[in-house]
Amino acid sequence: MNLTDHIRRPAQCGLVLAALLLVAASAQAQSFALTSSVIAAGGGRSAGGTFAVVATIGQAVPGRQTGGNFTLEAGFIPTITVLQTAGAPTLAIRYGAGVATLNWADSSNVFTLEGTATPHLPRSWQALVGLPTLTNGTNAFNVPVTPAHQFYRLKRKATITLPLDIRGI
Repeated sequence: MNLTDHIRRPAQCGLVLAALLLVAASAQAQSFALTSSVIAAGGGRSAGGTFAVVATIGQAVPGRQTGGNFTLEAGFIPTITVLQTAGAPTLAIRYGAGVATLNWADSSNVFTLEGTATPHLPRSWQALVGLPTLTNGTNAFNVPVTPAHQFYRLKRKATITLPLDIRGI
């Protein structure tokens, strides 16, 4: 079929174009559903007539669910957040199996690593117990990954300044 055939047969061209549009539309109009769920706080039982449902609001089963080109990682994912302190080295994080390693450039032991689960409460910050490992100018400190959200920061160590008495000099 050449271009002149298309010009002579406009009805066939229209059918081909309509078929292509239907194929494109059907590819776009797929339905999606989460078929697994769990009962958690906020759920309940509802019944009426011959039907009853026990459910909660949209909490997917923890784990991986896949379908088509999509994957859903569901559940509560523990998170570690590093908060940058003005004037401090950049605090970075690297995850391993059940452990997160916090890294920062060596600053001659001027900063202390602190952690909390409630960063909005100033008195909740506590210095972490233990010393970082220094390798090639970078400090590393391992913290366990827990179900609770944790926050970490570097804080400048307090310095004590003694008054200078020059009367006796």
